[in-house]
Amino acid sequence: MISNETSNFKELLFKYGEKNQDAIFNKIKEFEQNFNKKTSIDKIDYTNFNKALSEAIIIMEHQDIILSFVQQLSITIRKKMELSKKQMELDKFKITKEVENLELIGELSTKTEKQLIIKREIEERMFRKTSEYEQMKMDYEFSKWFVDDVTRSRELSYAYYQAIKMIIPKN
Repeated sequence: MISNETSNFKELLFKYGEKNQDAIFNKIKEFEQNFNKKTSIDKIDYTNFNKALSEAIIIMEHQDIILSFVQQLSITIRKKMELSKKQMELDKFKITKEVENLELIGELSTKTEKQLIIKREIEERMFRKTSEYEQMKMDYEFSKWFVDDVTRSRELSYAYYQAIKMIIPKN
């Protein structure tokens, strides 16, 4: 269940979600609760067959909606990660040029200590950028796992629907 209050999904949704994160999270929570309240296959008879069948159809629709939310979040994270990677490569190029310039200046002046401090600062900035990118990469891996998890739940809801259809109500 991705709607657990302490889940990584909620953290990712609020970190990368575009808007309406609360509404989306609550909707997913509601849909997952409905899935857990579904009529058990062994309790279906002719009196509740139609109800169980319509319940199964609604659950499948809800699973599709959840999957679309999770896939959209995953796509958003991937886009931000790719943008971050490109920005990091650009920054790496700029920082490398700055360091090369500082090394040249350091050779020409007696202020080498100052240049070393500046060089360390530049390297720290690069380290922070790399760390941010690695965090996004990890978040993206989590988001892919959530997509897989929701896809499995969707498959379960479809199997539930197929099982109900196979039950012939006894009149």
